Amino acid sequence: MSYAASFLEDKDLDLQSASRTDIPFLFEFLIEILRHQSLTVSIPVLHSWSRLLTAERVEQMDFVARLIAPLLEICTQRLVRWENLPEDSEDPTILFLNDDIDTIPERHAFVGNYRRYCSTVIEVIVQKRPYEAVPHILSDVNQNLSNLYNGVQPFSVATFQKASFPLMRADTQFSVVEATLKGYQKWIIAHGRSPQEDEQQRTQLEQAIENWAMSLMQRNFEDPILKQRVIRLVVDISSKALDKTPSFALKVLEHILMTHLEDQPQYPAYSDAVRELHSLASHELRRLSMRYADYFFTFYDVLEPKIREIAAAHQLDDKLQTELISVLLIITQRTKNVDPRVREERLNSFMEPVRTAWQNEEFRNMSSSFNGFCELLGLEKVGPYMQSKQAATIEDWSAVPLDSIGKDIQGELARRFQQLPLRGTKTLLAVSTEKLKRTDPAYELGCALWRNVIPTILPTLLQLIGHAHAFHNPSNWSSLSQDMMAVVGQILTDRFWQAGISTGSRDDFYTKITTSKATLEGFASSVRGKVRAVRESCYSMLFSMSRLRQYFYGFEELPGPLSEALFKDSTHLSSHQFSILLNISRCLIDDCPVQYREHFLPPMISTLFKQVDKKVTEEWDNIEQRKTGLVDGDLTEEMKDESILRQLTYSAVIMVASLLDPQRGDAATSDDPSAPQPPMREHHYSSPSFYSCRLCTSGQYSHSNTIREFISTEVLRACITSVHEPYFVDMQRDLATLIASIWVLYGSSTTTPRSVMLSLPGMHEQRVAQTETALMSSTSGRQQRALVLDLLEGLRGVSISEQGKILGTREERRKARSAMQQRYMSTAPPDMEGQQKTKVNIDDGPDLGGLADMFG
Repeated sequence: MSYAASFLEDKDLDLQSASRTDIPFLFEFLIEILRHQSLTVSIPVLHSWSRLLTAERVEQMDFVARLIAPLLEICTQRLVRWENLPEDSEDPTILFLNDDIDTIPERHAFVGNYRRYCSTVIEVIVQKRPYEAVPHILSDVNQNLSNLYNGVQPFSVATFQKASFPLMRADTQFSVVEATLKGYQKWIIAHGRSPQEDEQQRTQLEQAIENWAMSLMQRNFEDPILKQRVIRLVVDISSKALDKTPSFALKVLEHILMTHLEDQPQYPAYSDAVRELHSLASHELRRLSMRYADYFFTFYDVLEPKIREIAAAHQLDDKLQTELISVLLIITQRTKNVDPRVREERLNSFMEPVRTAWQNEEFRNMSSSFNGFCELLGLEKVGPYMQSKQAATIEDWSAVPLDSIGKDIQGELARRFQQLPLRGTKTLLAVSTEKLKRTDPAYELGCALWRNVIPTILPTLLQLIGHAHAFHNPSNWSSLSQDMMAVVGQILTDRFWQAGISTGSRDDFYTKITTSKATLEGFASSVRGKVRAVRESCYSMLFSMSRLRQYFYGFEELPGPLSEALFKDSTHLSSHQFSILLNISRCLIDDCPVQYREHFLPPMISTLFKQVDKKVTEEWDNIEQRKTGLVDGDLTEEMKDESILRQLTYSAVIMVASLLDPQRGDAATSDDPSAPQPPMREHHYSSPSFYSCRLCTSGQYSHSNTIREFISTEVLRACITSVHEPYFVDMQRDLATLIASIWVLYGSSTTTPRSVMLSLPGMHEQRVAQTETALMSSTSGRQQRALVLDLLEGLRGVSISEQGKILGTREERRKARSAMQQRYMSTAPPDMEGQQKTKVNIDDGPDLGGLADMFG
C-alpha cells in the first residue's frame, strides 16, 4: 500500500481524471493501516503520508482535508519514546515491537525513525494549515499536561525517576509542540504571498502561542525534569516563533530566574536532576541575553540586584554562580545603549576577581609542581585511603559502601576544586566571544577585556594542564606498590556507554552511576572527575583565548611551553581522552592567524604528530595482543576500546586531511573578504612535519618507494579485508573507490597492486589484467568503482542481517525481512540525509578467523 501511495506523488498522474480509481477509499484505507497497533505495519504508510502531504495537489483535495484531523490525532499520540517503556509492558504496541524487532539497537533506531515521521507529519500539517492546526494542537496539549498524573501516584522526591510515566507523557506533549513550532517556522518563511491576510493571521497566531506559553510558565511542576523541558521550550518559542517580541523574552528570563528547587542530596537521582535543571537554566539565560542584550539592558538596574541575590543564595554551587554573573557581563558587553565609561567600569568589575584569583601567590606556587597540584585538589589523600580499604583485592567497587572518611575526602575534593578560579574564568572567557564576529564592536570589547589578563593566566594554566596529564603517567606513582598502581589505573579509567556494545540501556547506565555515588566506585568517579574537570576547563580556556587571535598567538614564547603542556604526557591518556585533546589541538591550529603560523605551528604540529603516531600505534598493538590471547580482558571492554580507538584513528586521519585541504585559508577571511590570505595548505607543505603527508596526498610524489609500497600493500589489503567483512557492507562503495584510486595512481609505477589482487583466492590473471586495463583507461570515478566491485564480487561480505540464521532460533522461524522493513531499522531512514545509512553492530557476525589467510 505504501508503494501504491507513492504513485500518487507522480506529477504526471491526473488524479481528477482517474475515474476508475476510488482514491478516497485508498486514502481512508491508508488511515486504517496507520491506526494498526504494530508500528512495523504502520511505518511505511506513515512515511507515505509524510511525503503525500507535501504535494500541494494531494493536500488540497477535499477528502484529504477531512483526514487531517485523524492523521494529527494518530501522530500526536504516537510521538512517544517507546524505548523508555518497560519491555514487560502489556501495551499491544510494545508487544508487537518486541516480537517484530529482536535487538535493542535496531529497536531504538526504528522507534526513533517512527517519531521523526510523526513529527514530520505534524510539521507539514501546521505549515499547510497553521490557522486551524496551531490553536487545536496547543489546546489538546494544554489538556494533556493537566492530566499527566492520571492513574499514577503523584510526584514524590523519594520515588523520583528520570523515566517515569508522567514524564514520558509530558515528553510526548512537548515533542508535539516542538514539531508544531518547526511547521510554524516554515509557514513564516513562506509568509507574504498574501501580505495583508498573512500578517493578520500571523499576529493572531503569535498571540495564541504567547498566551499558551505564558500559561505553561504558570504551571507549578515539581519534577525537575519537567521544569527543564518547560524552560527549553519557552526559550525556543522566544527565539523562533516570537523572536520579534522582546517583552516575552523578558518574561521568560524572569521565569528562569525564579525557577529554583532545593537540592536534596539524600536522594541522588533527584539531586542530579536538580543540578541539571540549574545548569540548563543558566545556559538558557545566556542564550536569551545574547539575543536581547539591548532590551534587557533597559532593565539592568532591576536585573543586576536580582541576579546577584540569586547567585549569593547558591554559595555551594560555583558553576551556577558564575553562569548567573556571566549574564550581566553579556548584557553589558553587547548592548549598544550604554555610556562607554559606564560600560568600561562595569566590565572591569567583572574582571577584577578573575585577575586577583590568578595572581594569588599560594595558588601559583602550588600549581608549579606535581605534588603541589595533587595537594591543591586534595588528591594526596586518595592513595592512602584506597590502600586502607584494600581496594586492590575488591572486585566490585560499587558493592562497597563509602564510610565517613571516604565521604569527607569526597567532599574535600569538591570544595577544593570549587576554590580554583577555573570555572569562573572559563565561563567569562567563553561568553566574551561566543557567537560574535570579529567585525562586531562587542568582539573588540572582549579583546580589550582580556588582553592584559591573559599574560597573568597563561603560565599557571599551562602548568595545570601538564599536571592533569601527568596524573595519568604511572611513572609519577613510582612510590606506590604494584597493587596500588593498578588501583590508580582503575580510578582513572572512565566509564562510558556505547550503543550496540554496552549491556543495558543508556538510562540503565546513568542510573547505575547515580546509585553508586556513595560507594567506592563513586569515590573513584569523584577523583577522576576532578582531574578531568581541570583538564577540560583548561582546554576550554585555551580555545576561548585562541578566539582572541593576536592577544593569544602574539606571545613569542608560547609555542614551546604550550606544546609541552599539551603533549608531554598525552600518550598516557585513554583513547577517548586523547580524542578530546586532538580536537582542542585542531582548533588551536585552525585558528592561528597567517602572520603567526611560521612561529606557532611547527612545534605544535611536529609534537602532536609524534604523539598521535605513538598513541595510535601502541593502542592498536594492545588490541592485537588481546585478540591473540596474549593479554586477558573482558570481551565487552575490548570491543568498547576498539570502537573508541577506531574513532580516534579516524579523527587523526581527518585532521591531517583537513590541514591539507586546498580550500582552507585563514579563518579571518570570512570576516574580511577584501583581504585574501594564502591557504594553510601552503604552510603545511613547506613544513618538515608534513613530509610523509605530502608523499601520501600528491601524485607528484608517487615515485617515493616507501610510501608507495606501503599504500599498495598494507592500505590496499586493509581495504579488501574491509570489503569482505560484514560489518562494513555499507562502506563497500567507498572502499571500492579507494581501491580504484590506489590502483590507478600507483599501477603504472609498481606491480604491487596487481600482485595483491592476484593473491586473492579464486582470482585469475586474465581477469585482473582486464580490470587493470579498464581502470587505467577510465576517467570516471563511478566506472572505476564499478570495475573494482565487479572484480571483488566473490569476496564481498554479506550484511549480518542477510546471513543464514541458526537453526531452531526465533530468527529462523520468522520470514526474512523485506527491504522496506530493513530500511526503517537503520539509524538514517529514507529521506533523512547526512546520517549513516545503517547501524554497524560489531557485537555480531561470523567467525572471521581465517580471514588472514586470504592473501596467501
